[in-house]
Amino acid sequence: MRDTWGRESTEAAPKALAELKAISADDVGLHGSGSAIDWDEGSRLALYHTKDAHGAYVSYAYTFQAGAPFDVLAVSRPLPLAGANGAFASSLAIPPGGDKVVVAYGVADAESRALVMSKAYLDPRTLGLALPRRTLILEP
Repeated sequence: MRDTWGRESTEAAPKALAELKAISADDVGLHGSGSAIDWDEGSRLALYHTKDAHGAYVSYAYTFQAGAPFDVLAVSRPLPLAGANGAFASSLAIPPGGDKVVVAYGVADAESRALVMSKAYLDPRTLGLALPRRTLILEP
């Protein structure tokens, strides 16, 4: 797979986002974030948001395999961000102790906020839409 600048990319996020794009609606733009953190043994947690033709955002978390082929494992339901469709998640972290997740996000390109929740609340495997196991072949 090639990145935005045409370079060959082997990073996990572009491959996972390509798989998410394959299941998204045609009239909705899919945008990833630069954050991916260790979630559990063998998987990582990352964020993406959709943006429709009216500029409305919806943010999600997803897990993907930490190693090749970086399959998407699960996608959460929309994150409950204040600011409704004017907010999108931009980064995430797990503070020391490991039982909470912090999602930083922007609202209307004017405010910064953070959503703090338990890992159990966010866990895409229990809250989200489990994706069927399938093989995705990405052409360079």
